[in-house]
Amino acid sequence: NIVREFSDRRTKTVRLQAEAVDEFGEATAGNAGGAYRDGDLDVRTIPGSGWAVGWTDPGEWIRFKEVPLSEGTYRFSGRASSGGAGKRVRLEVDGASLGSVTVPYGGGWDAFDTFTLGTRFVSHGQHSLTVVFETGATDLDWIFVKKIDPAVGFRTDNGHYIVAESGGGERVYANRLAQGSWETFTLVDTNG
Repeated sequence: NIVREFSDRRTKTVRLQAEAVDEFGEATAGNAGGAYRDGDLDVRTIPGSGWAVGWTDPGEWIRFKEVPLSEGTYRFSGRASSGGAGKRVRLEVDGASLGSVTVPYGGGWDAFDTFTLGTRFVSHGQHSLTVVFETGATDLDWIFVKKIDPAVGFRTDNGHYIVAESGGGERVYANRLAQGSWETFTLVDTNG
């Protein structure tokens, strides 16, 4: 979080590993998988690719606190497997639900698939992301956060692009002949 907050305030993508959550609501004592961390969060090893939160019961949840995001619209995705068809989770951003979604069923606990948890506009600052396991029987590997606001460049009548040198701040200039990263802007609808 410290690196994201102070090195790149634009926040294009963030991947949050489920096993590294800050808080959780767990119905059973102990780590059933015995992997990654001590405590009551159930974490299992994914063969060849890391860890996942598993052994979920209905109503359990995991939370990432103080995730710094720049202002804009984001698509939130997850990578999960389930114990059968029809398993449901929901993502809450700062306590507001993005709605219940069905976890893809690929045929077994090691058949992980990616799915969309929802989209949401957020203001610049730190945010809380909570995944609630509505039906349980879901293993979650990670959450992926991707900014989906359109990026644009502005060109003057004389053919020069507007530039926000070193990320902008107080001044912009119209003196570039080509569009690069400093000449690319994100449009933010502040009026809904």
